[in-house]
Amino acid sequence: MLTSERILSPFLSETAVRQRASESLYELHHLVGRHSTTGDSIRDYHKQHSVKWQIPSTGVTPLHVAVFRNSYHVLSVLQALLEIEPSLREMPMLDGNLPLHIYLQHAMTMDRKVLQLLLTPDNALSQHGDRPITLLYHNVLRFQWARNWELYDLPPRHDTQQSWLTIISPQQFLEYALLLLQTGDVYTMCQSPECPPLVLRILFKKLDDRVLQERYPFLLHAAAQATASCRPPRWHEGTPWPTLISYLLQRVDQQRTTRDHRHQRLPLHYALQHSTNESDMKQLVTVSYDVIDPVTQLPPALLYASSRTTEDEVNLDWLYELVRSYPVVCLPCS
Repeated sequence: MLTSERILSPFLSETAVRQRASESLYELHHLVGRHSTTGDSIRDYHKQHSVKWQIPSTGVTPLHVAVFRNSYHVLSVLQALLEIEPSLREMPMLDGNLPLHIYLQHAMTMDRKVLQLLLTPDNALSQHGDRPITLLYHNVLRFQWARNWELYDLPPRHDTQQSWLTIISPQQFLEYALLLLQTGDVYTMCQSPECPPLVLRILFKKLDDRVLQERYPFLLHAAAQATASCRPPRWHEGTPWPTLISYLLQRVDQQRTTRDHRHQRLPLHYALQHSTNESDMKQLVTVSYDVIDPVTQLPPALLYASSRTTEDEVNLDWLYELVRSYPVVCLPCS
């Protein structure tokens, strides 16, 4: 199976050559693959030639090639292409990838204006079922600062070089993530099932003590709901990649004092009801085994076990294993 990279790479040439008469119909694809092409070049070409936007065998459009090349003039090239044919942003390749998906997966430098031009109304899924925010997240994990933060909990220091390879900075990642999630509201953002843990880490780092006091309880409560969907990238499966809940476990004192206003629930109650990460849930139960859920009236261990379906195959087995490993959860609750 051909990857998007292998399909698009042949168009990145400074010397586009017409091999056959039929290929001249797709010369625009080669034109936008050059570093020197500008928006004016695109407009001039379109005035003089007929254009076939999609190649039948792959579905590739000039817009796909332009964002994959991501040259210095990419913004003017995109503006010209979309001025000529606005529907290009919603034309997928045969593998389902839109230009937005290609940009988020492959671009090592990004521009907010380019990203805004590529956004589609429905925030469409990629070929693997990933949301745009997930593609951006996995892309950013190639940078050392992001991997150090996720793997070893080592955030970038402001007084030193962030890493030997920092092209998309933490602030830029946060800015692009907020744009893709279409919200400036932290609470709403954290409730999104696609919200990556790294976005919250950056927010925690940026908030000062006063803001932290005012907003952290809501952030913690909302983040507990989002954790189940914050899975590691495919290339990192099988390694001890930290989840957001494991990060929140470092703040056990807030786990016992921060309640939502409506149901008086703690963040751990939402996490136990919604998350599927078994190791994290066991830790949550053991540090707060005696905190009854005010909604279900169940202790943490039973709350997690009762929220699993038969398909999870962890109902009684999980509870039995938990009791064996941590007998303290059987102590009477106050």
